[in-house]
Amino acid sequence: MICPQCGNVLSDSVTVCPECGMSLKDTASISGAAGIRQGRTGKNARRTERAAPYSAFASAQTENAGIDDYRLLRPGPERVPDLPERRSRRTREHRVRKFMVNWALVWTVILFLVILGAAGGFLYLKTSDAGQLILARMGYDANAEALWALGSEYLDQGYIERAIISFESAHALEPDRPDIYSKLLLLGEAYMAGGYLSKAEALYTTMYTDIDPKTVTAYRLKASILTSQGRTMELAAFLKEAYTATGDASFSRQREELVPAAPTAALAAGKYTLDLTTSEQFKSVELLSAEDYDIYYIHFFKPNKEYIEEDELQKLNAQALPDDGTLYTGPIHLEPGYHVIRTVAISSELISDEMVTTYTVSAPSPSSPKLSLAPGTYQTRQRVWLRYTGKDPVTIYYTIDGQTPVTPMTGDSRNQPAYTSPVYTGEPILLPGGRVHVKAIAVNSYNVRSNEMDVELKIDIKFEHFFNAADTYGNFTLLTTTRDQFVRKYGQPTAEQEYSDTIALRCLQLDYDWGYARFMSTSVGYVVYDVQSDSSSFAGPRSTRCGMNASAVCEKFRDMGQLNNSDGSRSIYWDQSSGYAMSYKDKTNPSLGQIDYVYYTEDGGSVMLTYYTANDIVTKIGVRYSNLRISPNDYYYKK
Repeated sequence: MICPQCGNVLSDSVTVCPECGMSLKDTASISGAAGIRQGRTGKNARRTERAAPYSAFASAQTENAGIDDYRLLRPGPERVPDLPERRSRRTREHRVRKFMVNWALVWTVILFLVILGAAGGFLYLKTSDAGQLILARMGYDANAEALWALGSEYLDQGYIERAIISFESAHALEPDRPDIYSKLLLLGEAYMAGGYLSKAEALYTTMYTDIDPKTVTAYRLKASILTSQGRTMELAAFLKEAYTATGDASFSRQREELVPAAPTAALAAGKYTLDLTTSEQFKSVELLSAEDYDIYYIHFFKPNKEYIEEDELQKLNAQALPDDGTLYTGPIHLEPGYHVIRTVAISSELISDEMVTTYTVSAPSPSSPKLSLAPGTYQTRQRVWLRYTGKDPVTIYYTIDGQTPVTPMTGDSRNQPAYTSPVYTGEPILLPGGRVHVKAIAVNSYNVRSNEMDVELKIDIKFEHFFNAADTYGNFTLLTTTRDQFVRKYGQPTAEQEYSDTIALRCLQLDYDWGYARFMSTSVGYVVYDVQSDSSSFAGPRSTRCGMNASAVCEKFRDMGQLNNSDGSRSIYWDQSSGYAMSYKDKTNPSLGQIDYVYYTEDGGSVMLTYYTANDIVTKIGVRYSNLRISPNDYYYKK
């Protein structure tokens, strides 16, 4: 087929010319010669009369030219007349081309718009608050904000269980959000509306403990729960905690309406001095309760002090009222010293706030004793007296051995000193030869000590010297004589054994019929450091031996002549730099005793010479070196 408009040769099945766009539907009816020229036969060769003029013209031209190929005679604008029928056809063909629809494109656009709408809806649901709320309502996963909003809707509509589930899910998703405190208040409201008071209480506790301890809302809500459940004791303690944490006075006022008022003391806290003229022995303090409730108290007392040590305060505060307290039945006596009184009032199950009062009670100090002899140098032994010029009764403790007088302590017997100085009885004191310090302290009935009296005197007569490094023993020297040398002088031992001691890890003991000798390992071998003998043939320093009277032994050394104290012991002499000597009595068997002489070595150690006595007769002598500096109390505790 040939396109009537452009002459393009086409297939018979084509309905629109791809070259010019002309519709070829009418061309299918062309018949006869024109149909043959179009390459059509039969019914496809028919042609409408509207195309006859142009077809006749084309046929005539073809016949005249004798040319079979109609395409060579394709009329141009200058050869083909512009017939009205042709213009009409072109117009119709233009309209056809203008209104043709590309359905593939249409469906593509529609699909694109659908996808775009679906994507927009998805983004809306996922990114907007309203979209998240829609998802939450539909039961799909949503963010915490949407779940909080949905829970609020449920709560307003009365769906308490749904509200709780939404709130708990939201809290689990975002537990640390900045406004979590206000959000949890919604969860607490839902718990309380649903009757889950224990869960609400635990939630409010977490809120004021871990989230915001200063905001009062959680405290008030928990207080309302405690009140509704009648838990009065817990409520009182909780209101105190809330007031301490927030400083909100409403908590304090609410608590005051519940608990009893704290007790009061009739005697104001402070410092007091006992009246000596009235022989006042103590101050009294009465405890009062405005509602006449029972009062329990704890009383701490430290004699003759004006303070409390830190460890003592900790022990005092560790005691709990009323469990560790005493029921108040009458006035509390305050003796000289430092007092702390803690009290509470009890009404049924309620306990008041604690009242703490402190008192410092002091007593007049006695004046110092006086000595009958003025300080100076005297050529003969002197007897002296001590006197007290005050009017209050006192006890005078004194020493002439060089030590400061030691007095007993009041209170716990465990705090008593190991040794106390002798008490002056009014008898004259015989002073020894040499330089003497007479020291004395007066203690009144309040156990208050006076200032120390210290008078130095010089008695210019001959006297013995302190035990010292120049003193020698039988046939050995401490820390010098070796084991072999000792054996050559004293013979073979009956037994020999090794052991460890505080002075050395490797030590050796040689046993004899008369006693033992101990040696410690050194760079030069074993040297003697401890010897003890009960034989009268064993010679101690200054010709002392077993069997001598104890007083005869004391005469061989410096003796200040100080008298025995109350338990039969006495200090023979004491010098801070040289050493000391003391006589002890066994506390369980006074017939037994010992006399210790100690001098301090240059290496910081000590040498102790001991005479063991029975009925004041020496039964055994021992001498020992120690690498420690020994003081009188170290050994007095052991006697």
